[in-house]
Amino acid sequence: IDYRNKKTYAAIKYDQQYHFWTVVKTDAITINNIFIKTFFIYLAVFLLFSIVLYNLFKHIAFSEQKNKDILCFKATHDTLTQLPNRSYLYQNIDCWINSSKQPFYVLFIDLDNFKNINDNYGHQIGDQVLIEVAHRYRSFFSDNTLVVRQGGDEFIILIKKDDKENNKNIFSRLIKIISKPYHIDRYLFQIGVSMGIAEYPIHSDKLEHLLSQSDMAMYEAKKKKNTYLFYSSEMKSIRRRNSDIEIELRTAIKNNELWMVYQPQIRQNGEIYGVEALVRWNNKNLGMVPPDQFISIAEATGLMPDLGEFIINRSLFEIQSIHEHINNKFKLSINVSVKQFTEDRFLEKLLYLVSFHNFEIHYLTLELTESLFIEDMDYVLPLLKSIKQQGIEMSLDDFGTGYSSLSMLEKLPIDELKIDKAFIDEMLENKRYQAMIQGIINIGKNLSQHTLAEGVETREQVEMLNHFNCEIYQGYYFSQPLSKDELITFLQDNINNSF
Repeated sequence: IDYRNKKTYAAIKYDQQYHFWTVVKTDAITINNIFIKTFFIYLAVFLLFSIVLYNLFKHIAFSEQKNKDILCFKATHDTLTQLPNRSYLYQNIDCWINSSKQPFYVLFIDLDNFKNINDNYGHQIGDQVLIEVAHRYRSFFSDNTLVVRQGGDEFIILIKKDDKENNKNIFSRLIKIISKPYHIDRYLFQIGVSMGIAEYPIHSDKLEHLLSQSDMAMYEAKKKKNTYLFYSSEMKSIRRRNSDIEIELRTAIKNNELWMVYQPQIRQNGEIYGVEALVRWNNKNLGMVPPDQFISIAEATGLMPDLGEFIINRSLFEIQSIHEHINNKFKLSINVSVKQFTEDRFLEKLLYLVSFHNFEIHYLTLELTESLFIEDMDYVLPLLKSIKQQGIEMSLDDFGTGYSSLSMLEKLPIDELKIDKAFIDEMLENKRYQAMIQGIINIGKNLSQHTLAEGVETREQVEMLNHFNCEIYQGYYFSQPLSKDELITFLQDNINNSF
């Protein structure tokens, strides 16, 4: 109803009981106001509810995503060092390759002698060393380098290839950084780094192959320690041969394939001083296997304790029988590997074998390599002193090629310094080597230690070493390594003679 342009809503109804009409009317504006007010109230409630519901779902989604990210991070990162792990590497390698758009290197890195820290100081100390190693990696490399913890003390690094010489500088600097001393609690450690390197795409365009190749190169670098090597195709055949050596070596003692030979050591005046025991191995499938090949494999595969016990046991037995046969006694020098020396109850087992064979203990000399001392002086020094107290002498093998310092030598109960064959080979033409040999001999005199030159092969070398006043010689000029029977003949022919 429109009354003069004023809208009005009306309703009319007839009441049959009372027989009259009922008319109700109201202005349209009143209805509209009530509707609008109610509408906005409901709208406000709806919007508020929607906002609350939205934020609730957003919070739930955020929490779930956060938990998912945490789980994903834990699945793809190492919990100790927080570095990416091997799973992360495989998940992201394609993206990394495509984004780099250039060749890159795969570095496979292993810490030298790290196991001794865990064995002698506990895994908690070892973990602290690994955390510090990871920190040094992060500080050294830029963001576009991928550093991965493979497991244990092994790391994988992907680094873009730059100028080749520049990359070599990076590799050398990295080794120096990781090899710096580690101060953990009250201990001081110094570890080395062995690094193998494969190149994408020259060596392969597949990650699995690159990792295998860099691992092979690392294994070869491990023989020298604290260095890096690039993968080469020859390493594959070496790896296959090493695998064959490991398989055959496990049954070598049982099959009586190992035997001992002895190389005489001669005093400056030509008299017999002693012999060095050297192990030899002839296998029906591999033929003659040089010691520098199978000894390192024995150490890496856990076979060294059995092999080392065989060497000590057989050498003591054979030399004691020679002492009795010729009624004359001389020194027996036995090489002891790092793995063997740090074995539990090493000294106890050694003393048992010495007693079992009735060997006079002061005729026994243990030859140790310098690598034994680079990280574990706190453990090694007391053991060396205990050995010394038993009357056993100790010789430092290959002196001058490793890590020894004068301050370290003063602490060690060493009786003999062996001058490495590498110096002897070049001494006639290289004045620098002559000076180094003279220096080693003077160090030995000042510290009341014998000096023994190994690898002496010519008369000229003997004369020069005599001039330098070296005390003891060993090498092919005097004799090659001899079997037990050959050694008896050699000793009987020369016991009263001088060279």
